Amino acid sequence: MRNLILGLVLSLGAFFAVAHDKERSPPPAPPADTGLYFTKTDKGDHAVVGALLGLAGRLQFRESRWYAMAVPVGASALKEALDATQRGNHASGRDFLAGVVGGVLGMWAGDGLIYLTRDNGTTRVAWASTF
Repeated sequence: MRNLILGLVLSLGAFFAVAHDKERSPPPAPPADTGLYFTKTDKGDHAVVGALLGLAGRLQFRESRWYAMAVPVGASALKEALDATQRGNHASGRDFLAGVVGGVLGMWAGDGLIYLTRDNGTTRVAWASTF
């Protein structure tokens, strides 16, 4: 699985490197970096969504941090790949990085602050009370 994730990351890096080298008419100026949902900046939105996906990935894949991190990395890469295909939009390495950093923070929160316990078919969420 590590090789699959490493291959995905390297492929996406190559995609972003080549995506800006293509000969095409210059796209219109991108809109100002304004947030749409959670924060005042677009990068903040990417980080918040990445953190939520990192937390969800860690709660789902307790046995492997690699699997857990694949959730926000894959979602961020997919979002930027879709942005690259839209007219007047572009893939942003900074947006991708914000999503990955948010994913790391969310995974860390799921790793040490939030615990799932399962007893007799009942799942409970517990919060760590000491640091």
